[in-house]
Amino acid sequence: MSSKFLAELSSDYEKLFETEIGYDVIIHAGEGQNSKEIHAHSNILCIRSQYFRSAFSNEWAKKRDGKFIFKKPNISPQLFNIILRFIYCGNIDLKNLQGPDVLELLIAVDELNINSLYLLKWCFAQQNMQNDPTKWNKDDIIRIERELYRFIPLIRFYDIEPTDFFYKVYCYKDVLPQDLIHNLLEFHIVPNMKFKTNLPPSRNRYHLDSTLIESKHVPIFASWIERKDSSHYNMKNIPYDFKLLYRSNRDGTDTKTFHKNCDYKGATIWVAKIKDSTQIIGGYNPLDWDEVSYWKTTGDSFIFNFTDGKNISTSKVSYVNNRKYAVFCHDTYGPTMGNLHCYLNGWSNVNRGDGDRYPNIGIPENNFKVEYYEVFQRIAPWNFQNEVDAKYAEEEEF
Repeated sequence: MSSKFLAELSSDYEKLFETEIGYDVIIHAGEGQNSKEIHAHSNILCIRSQYFRSAFSNEWAKKRDGKFIFKKPNISPQLFNIILRFIYCGNIDLKNLQGPDVLELLIAVDELNINSLYLLKWCFAQQNMQNDPTKWNKDDIIRIERELYRFIPLIRFYDIEPTDFFYKVYCYKDVLPQDLIHNLLEFHIVPNMKFKTNLPPSRNRYHLDSTLIESKHVPIFASWIERKDSSHYNMKNIPYDFKLLYRSNRDGTDTKTFHKNCDYKGATIWVAKIKDSTQIIGGYNPLDWDEVSYWKTTGDSFIFNFTDGKNISTSKVSYVNNRKYAVFCHDTYGPTMGNLHCYLNGWSNVNRGDGDRYPNIGIPENNFKVEYYEVFQRIAPWNFQNEVDAKYAEEEEF
C-alpha cells in the first residue's frame, strides 16, 4: 500500500470528521459554559479506541433517535476535538499545546484507552528531535531534560509494569533523574521493596466493595463471563459492575440470610476464602438464586480458584461440564454449583458418582472450611447509563 494512498485516505477521513456526514454519535463534552455537542461515527471510534469498542459491543451507550449519546463533562470540547481528529486521521499538532494542556490531553487519552499518544512525542516535537536516545548527544539530552523536568514528579512510575519499565522507560535513563532510576530498579528487582514517592496512591478507576478481593480481580471475572482470555479486559474497560449483596461475617452465616440478600437478583459471583490459607475460590451463576428450584440448567456458569488470592496470575477457571447440575438452589444451601456444595454453612467438594460436573481446578476436595464469603450482583453498565441520563434529563428541565 503506497504512502500516497495512505495520505489520501487520511485526508478523506479528516474531511469526514469536519463535515460530520452520516454521524451516528453525539458527544456532550465539557460542562457549563465550556460545553459543546460534538458529532462522530461509531465505526471509526470502535476501530481506534478500546473504550468506545467496549461501549458499543456491550450496548451500554444509550441511543436516542438512532444516535449513540455520550456525556464526558470531564473532557473539554477543545481537547475532545483534538483527540477525535487524531482518531480519524492520525494528525495532531502538539506544538501548539502548553505543558498543562498536554497533561490534560494525556489524562483524557488514557481514560478513552487510546494508546498512541505519548508525552515524549510532544517533547520531540517541541525540540524537533528524533525518538532514538542512542543517537542523542549531550545537548539533545539537556534539551529533553528541560522539557520533561516539570512533568517527572507527576508521573506514577511505580504503576508501570516491569516489562514496560524495562523496554519503554529504562532506555530514557539519561534524561531521567538518576536517583529515580536507581529507586525504580531497586523496586523491580528487590523482593518486597516498597516504592519511594510523594505522590498519593493511584485513584482506582473501579471501586469494589470487598474485603476478600481487589479491583484487579474484576477484569478477570468480566473476561471469564464472556469466555475470553483472562487478560481480555483491563481496569480501563470493565463492561460490568459488581455490587456487594452479602458478606457472611457481616450479615450472618445462616443460609436464610444468604437467600434473603441474594435471591432473585440475577447473575451473581460469589467468592470464598479457604480457612488458614491464601486460597480464594468462587463461582459465577448467570441465573437467579432461590430456595426451591433444586438443580438449574445453564451452560454459562463457571467456578474458579486463586491459589493465592493476592496474586491474580494464580487463577484458574472451570466452565460447567454437565449443564443439568450447573447450579443448585434450596433453602438449606448457600452457593452450590456442581460438586461444590455449601450446606448449612458446611462446605464440601465431593464427586457425586456422575463425574466432574465442573473440571477439577484445585479446589479442596471432600470437606473443608471457609472463613467467610461474599456474593456480588453482576450489573450491566447500561443500567448506570440510564440513571445518568435520567439525572441529566431532569437537570435540562430546569
